[in-house]
Amino acid sequence: MVFLRLFGLLLGLLGMILLLIGIVFGDAAVQNVPLTYALFAILVGLLLAVGANAGERMSEKQKEQKAKKEKKS
Repeated sequence: MVFLRLFGLLLGLLGMILLLIGIVFGDAAVQNVPLTYALFAILVGLLLAVGANAGERMSEKQKEQKAKKEKKS
C-alpha cells in the first residue's frame, strides 16, 4: 500500500510539473507531451494515492473486526 501511495504521489507530481511547464512556456515547450497526458497523470496519481489510503483503512478495519471476534470466543 505504501508503494502505491508513493507511486501515485510521484505520478501526480509529474503531471503537475508537465501542466505547469505547458502553462508557463506554452505549447512549444511540451509539444511532444500534450497537456491531456499531464492531466491524466494527475488524475491517475490521485486515484492511486486515494485508493491506497482506502485500502489501508479497510485492512485496519478488518484487523479490528478479527480482533473483536477473537475476544468474543
